[in-house]
Amino acid sequence: MTTAKTTMTVSEIIARVGETDQLFLTAPTPMLAIERAQLRLMLVSLSHNQSEQLYFLGEAAVILELADTEAEDQTTHVLLAAQLAAVYLQFHLVTPQQRYLTVVGQILRAHSNSEHSQIFLGLARMDAAKGKKALTKHWLTRWLKVFNGEIDSSTLVVYPEFKGYLSEDWFQQFVVDAQNPQRLIPHPVTSVHS
Repeated sequence: MTTAKTTMTVSEIIARVGETDQLFLTAPTPMLAIERAQLRLMLVSLSHNQSEQLYFLGEAAVILELADTEAEDQTTHVLLAAQLAAVYLQFHLVTPQQRYLTVVGQILRAHSNSEHSQIFLGLARMDAAKGKKALTKHWLTRWLKVFNGEIDSSTLVVYPEFKGYLSEDWFQQFVVDAQNPQRLIPHPVTSVHS
């Protein structure tokens, strides 16, 4: 559910949008749909015009929803759901309307048993945006249990939804634990010799 941070210029992103859109016409794949949506999320982050942002977000949502209708396996559905939820979280950031958080919940809760880190992170972001501290902790705890390093854990602090928790000890501990996952692995018990 992460937006790829990049050093691409606006013109490079737009060129890549054109390339991926053309490629999608001949070889549509779920991963290409995700890339197309992520490119639009990059444009949203670079734009200062709300109507432009909403346009790109709308495109990203449609791309992912259409790809989801074509997906054939559960893993693909989960990846598309995580990315679609990221789009709706961004909708909420652009226009602070609670309905987008409701949509995020509907998308992600359907996959909460999948044990996928991006699903848990999305649920944590959603509940943080709603001001639900206990649920935010719950989802971050589940996220940490399945976290496999697919995103830089230090990015937790840049998600705007977590802004209110940055100075809290429990949140800082999640960031530390995510950066040092071996700390979470229990040490083996040594046998006692008599």
